[in-house]
Amino acid sequence: MFDETERGPSDEFRLQFEAVSQVPEEDRKVVKALLDGMIVKHQAKRMVGSLSS
Repeated sequence: MFDETERGPSDEFRLQFEAVSQVPEEDRKVVKALLDGMIVKHQAKRMVGSLSS
């Protein structure tokens, strides 16, 4: 179990990451691209929000 000071996926995502680690490399690249895109989208939204406040 992770304590609050340790980094790692939440229980919600741990099983999904384990499953993704077993799919073919090309599919892992797609999953990584999707995650990267969602992270960038979220960061951009936060940055734009902080500029308008």
